[in-house]
Amino acid sequence: MKKILLILLILLSVSIGYSADLQTLDIDQLDGVAGSVFVCDSDNKCVLTSTLDNATGDESAFTLNYTTNKATSGGDTGLLINQTDTLSPGISYLIDAQVGGVSKFSVDNGGGVRSLSSYTLSTHDGSLTSANNDQTLGIQTRSLTTSKHSVKMTQGSYSGAGVTQVAVSILPTINQTTTSSMTDLLINRTQTAVGSGAQLLFDAQVDSVSKFKVSNGGLVTNVVQAVTCTDGVGKSALTITPTSSYVEITNADVDGCDITMGETGMLPGMSVTLCVVSNAGTTVDFADTAGITELAGAFTANIDDCLVLRYGNTTTWREVSRSSN
Repeated sequence: MKKILLILLILLSVSIGYSADLQTLDIDQLDGVAGSVFVCDSDNKCVLTSTLDNATGDESAFTLNYTTNKATSGGDTGLLINQTDTLSPGISYLIDAQVGGVSKFSVDNGGGVRSLSSYTLSTHDGSLTSANNDQTLGIQTRSLTTSKHSVKMTQGSYSGAGVTQVAVSILPTINQTTTSSMTDLLINRTQTAVGSGAQLLFDAQVDSVSKFKVSNGGLVTNVVQAVTCTDGVGKSALTITPTSSYVEITNADVDGCDITMGETGMLPGMSVTLCVVSNAGTTVDFADTAGITELAGAFTANIDDCLVLRYGNTTTWREVSRSSN
């Protein structure tokens, strides 16, 4: 208790600008045991030097014990560091924990956190990276035994007018030689045992509805876009603008249905498979449409027949294959 009071007295004298000639105090002399020295220089910079040398038992160079018992409101702080940064041309640290003069953990005055023991670097510009080159950054190494997400990313809201936004980017710069190789995204699961539910390497969803999935066996599943030729007066006409790479067509018109392709939102390289899964006893007909669809020839499709098209650089749907089943 005497030590704490003395330290507080010294800190108080520093805070009010006291700068007497006596700047060094052997705190442990109050107990008759040397080992802790508190030093303040004429510029009010203070250092507490301690030696932990008990043969047995745990020791602490400095311990701050306090009790919080607040009746109604207000926060509390165990240790407050409040810097007035008039000018700091170099890196200004609020905390710097070192071993042998080597920084192991630090917090700069911008809120950047560096932890060399785990080889991570989190800075106030929002980056998270390893402390040095040729080191691996581990994000989550804990195990799960309940229904949880091991890692969640980008849970914020995205808004704005005329903006281009990306939730997650992978942007490596490759400059290799000889027989080097590179993989931008690797999914490598170790399957000791699996449950009876779906086992997926990848599941792309919109509003919690799967649009594209890859199973642990490599099976690719696309969402089914279902369209219908409704019955009307005479032969029906239907324009299909794909929202999926697999489209199932139901023909409900006894007079048949003429199909044309839409182009809204299509990008070069997109492919679509169109299959007739039900009809009213008549056919579903595909034909060339100037500037939009180029087929090998007119295609009269019955139930279970399919047509595969690919959207090209000239903004045209081109036939890849057809099957009459």
